[in-house]
Amino acid sequence: MTSKELRKKPKEELQKALLEERQKLQDLHMKAAAAEDATLGTAPTIRRTIARILTIMSEQARDHGNKESTQ
Repeated sequence: MTSKELRKKPKEELQKALLEERQKLQDLHMKAAAAEDATLGTAPTIRRTIARILTIMSEQARDHGNKESTQ
């Protein structure tokens, strides 16, 4: 997911996407530990997506807080 796509989503959808990405990463680690066919090359991509989601969520929370304090 790109940052533009993520910024359009409401908070609830961002939280759901965050849980899904964390689950993907956990599954990937479990497959690697069990010596199954795991493509560890996708782990950095998943971690970056998680970081993007967390960044956008914190930006939205910060922006929402600033709007309330100015009113």
